[in-house]
Amino acid sequence: MTRSRTLLTTLLAASLVIAGTTVYSLQDNQTAAAPQATITPTSSPSVQQSPAKPLKLKWQAKTDGTGLYDAVTPATGELVYYSEHGNLQAAEITSGHVKWTYPKGTHPEIVTANSVICITSDGNLVKLDAWSGKLIWKVKVAQAPIEIGAHAYLEKNTIYVINESGGISAHNAVTGTEIWHNKSLPMYVSDYIGLKNGKLLVSSTVDNIRNQFFGLDPATGKVSWRIEGRYSLVSAANGKLMLRQQPEFVTPATDNTPVPGPLLTLVTLNIATGTISKPTDYEPLQDINGLNHVYTSFQGGYIYSTDSHVEDSVYELKRIKLAPSSGVPSKSYETFGSWVAGPVQGKAFFQKGTQLTAVNIADDSTVSVTTPNHSQVIKLTVIGQGLFAGYEDGSFVITHAANGSFLGALNTGASEYGEIWVEQETVLLQTDQGLFAFELPADLRS
Repeated sequence: MTRSRTLLTTLLAASLVIAGTTVYSLQDNQTAAAPQATITPTSSPSVQQSPAKPLKLKWQAKTDGTGLYDAVTPATGELVYYSEHGNLQAAEITSGHVKWTYPKGTHPEIVTANSVICITSDGNLVKLDAWSGKLIWKVKVAQAPIEIGAHAYLEKNTIYVINESGGISAHNAVTGTEIWHNKSLPMYVSDYIGLKNGKLLVSSTVDNIRNQFFGLDPATGKVSWRIEGRYSLVSAANGKLMLRQQPEFVTPATDNTPVPGPLLTLVTLNIATGTISKPTDYEPLQDINGLNHVYTSFQGGYIYSTDSHVEDSVYELKRIKLAPSSGVPSKSYETFGSWVAGPVQGKAFFQKGTQLTAVNIADDSTVSVTTPNHSQVIKLTVIGQGLFAGYEDGSFVITHAANGSFLGALNTGASEYGEIWVEQETVLLQTDQGLFAFELPADLRS
């Protein structure tokens, strides 16, 4: 799925990759002795030190670029799993030494305490022992070359595989045996919502503008219901999906004629029946032509909506009472700057010029984030007391979330940032330039 400009998540997860690793191919049911990992020194030409408080780079790796945005923690215990040179590798988090390699293995789809599951480049779903790399089972789930949209998800004892060119299949997690396969289900640009209230929920695009949502019988894969429209998922709770209904016009009118309408429209989808509620409109505006939705969340009885116009680079965050009849006026955070991320842990983050500011949404108190960087933030993640930011110029900066103090920076050369994890006092950053492992600043260690 296409990601928004900035994503913010609170993660307590791990990921680790090393540079210059020797590749050892394995046949089925074979393992390899651990090769010595070559750790890229901090003086690597691809990484530029920040003049003040440079972060300590432990290692980096030019990975295959898969799984950049996957929320799955690619680690268990002391090992981390990643794809490099078309092979799945397992390495020690603390040392980076490779323990085993599985040929044609891609980025791990599922990691448990004892196993790793991935979809190989030749279309097999494989389950490996997490510690030895020994093959437990493999089954064919797609024709090669595998679509980049193929992913696997674990629910209880069942693995669901979504393939853009092959629908959805269900497999026994213990044996790999196929339970059912719905080949006719269109899964182009798909999302897996999960098993909720007795239905397996998935969505996909119809025409890159309209989306379709399906409720499936998890035992048979048969479609119980389907709805279609200009919807985006906001939340799933209490037997319902909350969807944001997008307006029909997204580009400014050529004659600049205002088009009145609401800032946002919400509908609820009954998971059991697939029926849609009557739309509820919020925040009437004089002109919604060219309105671009960026982010929506529910917190404490309020809706937080971030929007912009197609010809405007400013992202405005508004807080709106969920009950439209409450009479509580909406609140704009525009004075703090362009929205970057949040709210999370009671704070939203904004950038005005080069100044990054954390705003307490309860009382509007602020914390100015100190950083030597002067470009645009394009990725922001809060983990514990750490604030981890990726900038447009390739800089990665760590500050203290509570007081905004600067803790360190390094120029990675990245233009795209994926998920970030912290494990064993190591910060692991996924980027389009590979994976970076930094030492966690002392102020953030427990």
